[in-house]
Amino acid sequence: MDTKQNAQNFYEEFLETFRVHREGDGVSEPVIGSVLWHDLADAFSHTGIYVGGGQIVHLTGKFNGSCIEKCTSQGFSGGKIIFVSCQGTRAVGNFDIAQRALSLVGQARDYHLFKNNCHGFITECLGKSAEDMIAQTLKMDCWRVWVQ
Repeated sequence: MDTKQNAQNFYEEFLETFRVHREGDGVSEPVIGSVLWHDLADAFSHTGIYVGGGQIVHLTGKFNGSCIEKCTSQGFSGGKIIFVSCQGTRAVGNFDIAQRALSLVGQARDYHLFKNNCHGFITECLGKSAEDMIAQTLKMDCWRVWVQ
């Protein structure tokens, strides 16, 4: 499956597969390589990779001039609740995923809402299909709120 196809299936394969804990135990900070997401309008979400030091790498959703950027949690979510890839109550991530994300910072992209979006960027950083990476590398089983 190519990256564009993964971008189209990302929501079902990755975000909806795991329980979302919107209340209760959150995590104080993601770990390097954690996958993060926040709600947008309706059924849309925005995703990024935590790279440490309070910084997140993500693909901006601009139709003209979209690029991969590193920013703070505020820049990533605009103050919305951020969810973190977790196993039980602890954040999980992968250093190689973070390194791939960092290596792409500054790269311009032709954004497309369904085919070349932030979810496609995540699958590119994962290096495999989202489902394979979850099972083999992240070993996550839920999403938890990042308590900031």
